[in-house]
Amino acid sequence: MLKKTYTKAIILCLALSLSAIATAGNKKTAEKADDPTPLGLVFGKTTIEEALIILKKEGGTITNSGNRRICGDTLNPYVEGYFLNGVNIQGVTATKVWFLNGVLMELTYELSGNFEQFNDQLKTKYGDPSKSLEIGGMSRYSWLFKNMELAFEITFSSITMDYSNLQLLQESQSIDGKVCAEAHNKAMRQIQKGF
Repeated sequence: MLKKTYTKAIILCLALSLSAIATAGNKKTAEKADDPTPLGLVFGKTTIEEALIILKKEGGTITNSGNRRICGDTLNPYVEGYFLNGVNIQGVTATKVWFLNGVLMELTYELSGNFEQFNDQLKTKYGDPSKSLEIGGMSRYSWLFKNMELAFEITFSSITMDYSNLQLLQESQSIDGKVCAEAHNKAMRQIQKGF
């Protein structure tokens, strides 16, 4: 009797596993798909000048710009950002673009509206997210592409959609570490100079 029950359980598990594999194979997902190009922006190729022309044509007005602050008052001279208002995309309240060595690395939209509606639109365009995390009132969904990640999240105070070129982002973080270490060493030499 126990042997028959055990055999039935194994067959049921196998059937459920095959069903899950078949369902997963039919779902549209972004992984290995071509990288998104919002507004025609190509991450890793579009220059600062090209991106700003496109964003200004879409109604964007630069409200602030500068190098990325990384530790204390230290700036990364290789990472330059621009903050814009007025980009004519439904639900977008502000836009941030970051460049590494003059090439587009990251684009972030701050959104206002219905989170579920935006999420449904992303699922329709890119398929199911590659990863998702929901904790309390916060949710984060991400789609992985060949060279990029699209992260969509809601927190208690904001809704954001962030496109990033993963290689450039990693490279910029490595540079952040080196620039911070140099700034720290310089500050220590200044302090020790008086000893």
